[in-house]
Amino acid sequence: MNNYGFCVECGKVKENKLISHCDECNSRYREIFYEIRLYLMQHPTATAMDIANNTNIKVEQVMQFIKDGMIHIKA
Repeated sequence: MNNYGFCVECGKVKENKLISHCDECNSRYREIFYEIRLYLMQHPTATAMDIANNTNIKVEQVMQFIKDGMIHIKA
């Protein structure tokens, strides 16, 4: 059975279609997550826009982590 898929971030073919990102994008995804997490530990009342402005991470990426339940911020 074919177990290949495409990375949702870059579109490259990846070996496991059950995982949404290729290895390279998954590594970057984890780096971004930890950078956001570190920022929130230092600034617990930060908004998504605060995070984006102070970490140079796109607000859309921050919002995706919120949507995915990976991070929680106060409204």
